[in-house]
Amino acid sequence: MTMEPCRLCQAEAEEIFRLPILGKYDVRYFRCSDCGSIETEKPYWLNEVYTDPIQPEDREYLRRNIWIFDNVMLLLDVLKIPADAVILDFGGGLGIVPRLLREHGRNAYNFDAYAVSPFRDVTWNGDKPTMVINAELFEHLPEPAQDIEGIFRDTPDFVYTRTWRYRGEKPDWPYFGPEHGAHVFFYTDRAMEKIAERFGYHVFMPNELDTLFARRPLTGLQRRLIGAAFNNKIPRRVIRKGLKGARRLVPSL
Repeated sequence: MTMEPCRLCQAEAEEIFRLPILGKYDVRYFRCSDCGSIETEKPYWLNEVYTDPIQPEDREYLRRNIWIFDNVMLLLDVLKIPADAVILDFGGGLGIVPRLLREHGRNAYNFDAYAVSPFRDVTWNGDKPTMVINAELFEHLPEPAQDIEGIFRDTPDFVYTRTWRYRGEKPDWPYFGPEHGAHVFFYTDRAMEKIAERFGYHVFMPNELDTLFARRPLTGLQRRLIGAAFNNKIPRRVIRKGLKGARRLVPSL
């Protein structure tokens, strides 16, 4: 039985299966005995993966970025984050989401150490962000215990991430993505709770994809509105329009 320490919580992780990464590497996958997360063995192949900021087989990159933008706009409204608050997309790739946010009057910036954004008209000057976005980042982190420190370093009020959480899927789960080899860590609900505890946050998981870390507990109304939007029960535009009207009558909402 092969064991390795979990790269998130350091508990013992046991090998449970193998997959052919990039069609040529026989890579071991481990499950943590504590947080339950799945991790690959040390990802020695990543220098072959990131030759392009967008994976060639990723045909929904723009669509997902627009979806993330819609989610963030909903969060900004529900959480009453003012227009001048700094929004930082940490590991934001080409910077599409912050560019869309800026076009809608938000003070948003992109930060990515490995990708050059075509939207370089503004640069983050290091001001403390009120919200940090890191959609589609967590699963790429080779050393999550260390790598996520930069996300929480400035103790933003909110951290919003999107990564499919592992819930006992089989080795043929498409999100493992051995054909591209970029996904190397897969978190459980328990893993997200441990991250929140480590950095002093509350955590809200409205579905199996989205996770919101908050310095203060969300109100019941905020949880219901975010849950309704992120589970496609109420259109985001309806919630935002309704909130705008309701706050004219009850500003504290």
